[in-house]
Amino acid sequence: MPILGIIAAGISGNLGVPLTGSVGFMTSAGTGNAWVSYFNFATDGVWGYFGDLTATGMTIAQNHNGGGANSTRWLMMGYYGSGVAQNPIWYADIATTGSGASFGTLASARFSGAQMGNATKAMAYAGYLTSDIQTVLYATLGNSSAFGSARAPHYNNGSSKSTTRAVSWGGQYGQQETTIDYVEFATTGNYNAFGTITASNNHAGGGSSTRGLDIAANSSNVSLTSYITIASTGNATNYGALTVARWFVATASRASSYMVCFSGAATSLGNPLQTTVDQFLISSTGNAISWGTLTTAFQSGSGNTCGGQNSNCHGGI
Repeated sequence: MPILGIIAAGISGNLGVPLTGSVGFMTSAGTGNAWVSYFNFATDGVWGYFGDLTATGMTIAQNHNGGGANSTRWLMMGYYGSGVAQNPIWYADIATTGSGASFGTLASARFSGAQMGNATKAMAYAGYLTSDIQTVLYATLGNSSAFGSARAPHYNNGSSKSTTRAVSWGGQYGQQETTIDYVEFATTGNYNAFGTITASNNHAGGGSSTRGLDIAANSSNVSLTSYITIASTGNATNYGALTVARWFVATASRASSYMVCFSGAATSLGNPLQTTVDQFLISSTGNAISWGTLTTAFQSGSGNTCGGQNSNCHGGI
């Protein structure tokens, strides 16, 4: 069982190191640092140091940030800092390790919303106190453009994506929702109803270009996994269970094979944070298998303290 530990405080590394293959990313603001870490899917989750976001203005107090990526560039759009939602967009080029840089700003500040994208476009889908959907083009530095509106200004919603469609799972707006919505990347406009999900919890999503997976987790020690066929519409189908139930999880997907669930979130309020990492085979159904452990626990996911997570090999690319 691999030990996954680069997110732990005290880790550093060399910048300018070339990266190859299928890579996942995680920001660690809120855990005592403002670092970006990476792992290679092919090496059972061995972590590496990617860079430091301190130079971009991020501090250890700034968290609840989300991430998006294509095969060449990783973005982080919005965060919670100084007691309010913020609107910066940061980026890093994936080819080599390095610290982040300013990309532009979001038209409306947000945190804890779903973020997704395809090969050309990154999308910030709603968030705390905003129902706005904003997009940017990965290749062009600049501010975001209006795309449309989500169902409500919900947050803690998860995301899945194909090359043409972005899906938002659940979320919270006054109460936890069971709705699944979608938009088409190529056409600006408001949300479309997709279906419903059984669990009204905090969500983290992923999957391939054809199948979307969702992990719904809450503070009552409930963690349910469901799936949909992204190209169609309809209600979600139960998939399996995590090895340990917990809430506020984070995910990263390798579309050709599996989705990894990172967790440091507690099994319930007041309990210690977890270090368990799980793996789901996207094309099948069934319970997760253990993929390793973190040396330091952290809370993460859509409603996260840890923050943005994504990969250069997800279903939207």
